[in-house]
Amino acid sequence: MSVTEAQSDVRDLYVSNTASRLSKGHIIFVCLPKYDNLVPLKHLARNLYDRGYSVAISLPEYARHWMSDLPNVDLIALRNVPKYEKPNVTELDTSFNVYQSYKDELQYYASVHRLMLPTLLEVVKEKKPDLIVADRYAFAGVDVGIAMSIPCVVNSASILMDIDNPPNIIPAPFSNISVHTSKVIDRCLNVYYRLLFRFTWLQIYQQLDQSRQLIGLSRDMNSQNHLTLVNSVFGVDVPRAMSPQYQMSATTCSAIFLDDIIDGSIPQLMNQIVKEIGYRAIWRVSANLNVTENITSSIYFLKNDTIEDISIIQQISSFSAVITSGDAQLMLYALASGLPILGVPHTAEQLEHLNAIARAGAGMVALPSSLSKERIAQLVRRLRNDASLREAAVHLGKILKSTGGTERAVDSIVSVLEFGISHLTPQRCVQSWVRSFFVDVYALYGILLGVVVISLCAFSSVLYSILQSAFAKYRNMTDPKAQSIVKDNNVRQNPKKKRPTAKYRYINSSGPKS
Repeated sequence: MSVTEAQSDVRDLYVSNTASRLSKGHIIFVCLPKYDNLVPLKHLARNLYDRGYSVAISLPEYARHWMSDLPNVDLIALRNVPKYEKPNVTELDTSFNVYQSYKDELQYYASVHRLMLPTLLEVVKEKKPDLIVADRYAFAGVDVGIAMSIPCVVNSASILMDIDNPPNIIPAPFSNISVHTSKVIDRCLNVYYRLLFRFTWLQIYQQLDQSRQLIGLSRDMNSQNHLTLVNSVFGVDVPRAMSPQYQMSATTCSAIFLDDIIDGSIPQLMNQIVKEIGYRAIWRVSANLNVTENITSSIYFLKNDTIEDISIIQQISSFSAVITSGDAQLMLYALASGLPILGVPHTAEQLEHLNAIARAGAGMVALPSSLSKERIAQLVRRLRNDASLREAAVHLGKILKSTGGTERAVDSIVSVLEFGISHLTPQRCVQSWVRSFFVDVYALYGILLGVVVISLCAFSSVLYSILQSAFAKYRNMTDPKAQSIVKDNNVRQNPKKKRPTAKYRYINSSGPKS
């Protein structure tokens, strides 16, 4: 869509579902066409509307039905945005395949950014909001906020990954290195993994810059001056201190359990094994899945994006475990209920989520290529009977519930709306660079280090001379060959002393001439 077409359709894109009313402020949510990323934004929007704010959500035109359960929220229907297609199952057994899978996901997000940015910018110019809340990968929302000088809040539905700048001791994304059990080789490889991760993002940043240039925006718009809500918990991610602009808000939904279907032949094989060992499986299936099992051995719920997952969960009294592909929201729901997790990942992000759970002791990871009938039976039995998995899941669930959920996230959004982001942004050091690194303690350290280096050099030189002379004397005393060599050298070094003596003898023997 060109910018001209976007300008002509701006008024048609903004669909108002509410009558005009006095509101405390106008907030726009920007989301990707992924329902899993939309769920936390919907709960935030519902809570903000109940508090008296005017709320609108921007989504592709074909995703209009996702908002059917929010009649009081306005819709900004974006056109020509490609649908998100679930990636094919790829082998994630090597680092190259993992980073390639992550790069494919990021390239899709960049393509959505290119098509979403012009239309969203014109909509915001027509009706400027007081605040923008964007999904972590909805780059267009952040760019529009920076271009229009609108405060922005980023909601990360995933674990931390690269959402902040951790110190080097923190394991790099997709490295599967634990900070508590890392070895020397792991710390060395951590630098390699971090470089791979940064180079992957560097290519995506180039695509984003090209999209910005097409509509006349500045290339350098990667600003960090916004609040970030991370739906994660300490103990799942590596515990570390973060600046105030990164607020832990846990999952923004009160769901208890959700089971995601796994593509391919794995569902039928797993269902058969679960039936053989005497358990009952609850599946959330797509319409094209061929269900042949008896309904008495398994329960099937048809996947429907218009129905909240909590409405399915409330029909089940209790669960023992969760088997999922590894979406972040699904794992948070399971942890909130203290349920251990068995994950069969399809993408790099899912693998990273599941590895974090496995390192915390609350789950297991199995690549699709490693699954066999015996392997599945072993994993399911351990998932059901291993008490340590459940204890770790309950522990993480308690931490997750203590982070506040939707209410705390909305409080943070309202705080930014009322007071801005400056009170959360860490203040920069106003001291000069020279004074910070070359005065006081650092200067003293430098002087001491110089004195130590000079002293060591002098001491080593003197010691080398002493040892060399002592070794030479010892060699002369013990080695006859060395003694003869020394004598020959002495003769060669004093030839002038012999020549006058020989000449004197010659003159005396010849006598006076007549």
